[in-house]
Amino acid sequence: MKRNNMALAITVPILVLIDQAIKIVISRRFFDHGFSIIGDYVLFRPKHNTDLSWINSWLGLGVGFIPHVLFNVILIVLAVFIYRYSNTRHRISRTAALAFILFFAAAFCSLIDKVFWPGSLDYIYLKDLFTFDLKDVYATVCEALLIILVIRTNSKRPELLEYKAIKHTVKDFFKYVRDDIVRSKKSGERKTA
Repeated sequence: MKRNNMALAITVPILVLIDQAIKIVISRRFFDHGFSIIGDYVLFRPKHNTDLSWINSWLGLGVGFIPHVLFNVILIVLAVFIYRYSNTRHRISRTAALAFILFFAAAFCSLIDKVFWPGSLDYIYLKDLFTFDLKDVYATVCEALLIILVIRTNSKRPELLEYKAIKHTVKDFFKYVRDDIVRSKKSGERKTA
């Protein structure tokens, strides 16, 4: 458990720093440059995406800054609770720990992009598809790891993916969140008293 926490505390800031450092260098030195990485299919082509999310951009939803930031913060808080719950109730596998690390890195990069860029500096263009950045790679690898975890769970312990088991886990999770909030309030009251 402590090893997972340490890996998270060290790795997430490093991944966020790498993503943001790349964007700073590109914005200052290479924003007006472009070149081929793999023929005409993969190109370095920086673009400032002000739509704030790929789904907003893709579907042309026009959702603004505040809802995006709030959604991002809510996702991070929810993920913190899920991580803490998982760490106390189960033994987190290396694959799950890596998925959490990548999720947190992508989520914090996304929040920084929205607040400080405002939007995202994307720079790798896939022909006729989309332009993405390192944060999007973190998110995509996280999604792939989650799919692997579900497939692995389904093959080893399929009963955990049954409706009854999922319902029990969700109830237990919300009870854990409630108890954790109450515990934090009591701890805060003792410190101020």
